Amino acid sequence: MILLPRFARRLVLGLTITLLGLYIALAGLTIRQRGGPLAYVVAGDLISNLSGARILVTGHPQQLYDRAAQAAAQDAILHTGNLGLLRVLPFVHLPLEPLALAPLLAAQVPYEWIFAAWTLGGLGLLALSMWQLAQGWSAPAGTSRLLALTAISFFPIFATLLLGQSSLLLLFSWAATSVALRRGHDGQAGMALALAAIKPHTILVPVLVLLIMRRWRALATLAATLGVFTVALMPLLGVDWPLRYLQLALSVGGYPSDPTLVPSSMENWRGQVVRLLGDSPTANVLALGLSALSLLGVAWIWLKPRPGGTTWQPASPDWSRRWAFSLLAQQLITPYLLLHDLTLALVPGWILASLAFAAGDRRAVGWLWLGWGTTLLALTASGWPLAPTGLWLVLTCSALAWRLVARHTRPGAAAAGMDTP
Repeated sequence: MILLPRFARRLVLGLTITLLGLYIALAGLTIRQRGGPLAYVVAGDLISNLSGARILVTGHPQQLYDRAAQAAAQDAILHTGNLGLLRVLPFVHLPLEPLALAPLLAAQVPYEWIFAAWTLGGLGLLALSMWQLAQGWSAPAGTSRLLALTAISFFPIFATLLLGQSSLLLLFSWAATSVALRRGHDGQAGMALALAAIKPHTILVPVLVLLIMRRWRALATLAATLGVFTVALMPLLGVDWPLRYLQLALSVGGYPSDPTLVPSSMENWRGQVVRLLGDSPTANVLALGLSALSLLGVAWIWLKPRPGGTTWQPASPDWSRRWAFSLLAQQLITPYLLLHDLTLALVPGWILASLAFAAGDRRAVGWLWLGWGTTLLALTASGWPLAPTGLWLVLTCSALAWRLVARHTRPGAAAAGMDTP
C-alpha cells in the first residue's frame, strides 16, 4: 500500500537529497575550519585505530593495549599535523581495525588517504547493509527509494563518516546477522555477529536472544569464530592479550565514567538518568538497574508463549517485531551510546518500516520518521532534561513490548489474522 501521495513522496525525496548535499557541505566546512585534511584526520576519532596500527607496525604489537604506548603513538601521529596531545582516545576494540590499517601505514600511505580509504570502505559497508536488509525485508513498490534515501540521510551515518568511526562495520554485522537468522542460515549469522564483537557490548542482547531461541549453531559458530581469531593473534600480540584487552576495556566507558566520555551526551538509559540526576553513583546504579530490567524484558518477550506458535518462526512478522524490539533495547542497555553509535538503529528501523509500509500503517511510519528526525536535534539538545533520541527509544521499546504482550492476551488474536504485518 502506498502511504504517501505522489507529491508528498517527491517532497520527502527532495528533502532527503537536499540534506545529503548539506552534509557534504558541512563536512567540507568542518575540515577547513580544523586546519585542512591532515590536521582534521589526525585529530579525529580515527586516531584511536591509527595508533593501534602504528603500534603494530613499529614492532611492538604486545603493547597494543598499553595506555602509555597508545599515548606515545597518538602524540607522534598528532605531530605530523603540527598538533599536540591533549588527551588519549584509547583503543579498546578487538584488534580487527588496526590489523586492517597496518598495511597502509607500513606502505607509508598519507593519513589523509587512509581516511579516504576508510570512508570509502564505510560507504561500501553501508551499501551492503542496505542490500542485505532489502533482501530480508523488502519495501513495497513505490517506497523502496524513499526507504533507501531515508536510511542514507540518517544523521548518525554522517557523524560516523565525519568522525572516522567504525559504526558502519557494526551496522553491516547487525544487518547480515538479522537476515541470516530470518532465513535460517545460522552458521552465517554466527560469523556475521562475530564482526560486531569488536565492541562486545553490542552483541549482548543478540546472544541472549539466540540462547533463548536455542539457535545453537549460530552460537557455536560465533564462539568458534572468536576463538580462532583470539588464538591466531597470540603469536603476534602475546598469549595474554585477551586479559590485557579486558583490563583496558573495563577501565574505559563503563561505570564510573571515564573522563574521555560525557554520559549526559548519550542516548541510552545512562544518558537519560544522568541528565535527570547528574553524574553520580546513584545515577549509575539506577542506569544499571534499568538496563537489567530491560534485559529481563527482552527475555520475557521471547519466552512468553505466542498463540499459533509464531514467536520463534523467523519468517513471521511477529518474529521480526521481537527481533527489532531486541535490537532497540540493546541500544538502551549499552554502556555508552553516542550519536554515531545510533547508526545501528537503522537495522530495527528498517525492519519496522517495511512492516509498517506493508500494512499501510501511517501512524507507525510517522513515528519512525519522528525517530529519524530526533537525531538531527542531538547536537542542539545538550541542555534538555532528556535526550530526544533516547526518549524516542524508550517510548518505542515500551510501545512494541505492549503491543507484543497485548497480542498474547487478546482471545482469538492468531485466528483473527493478528500476525500479519
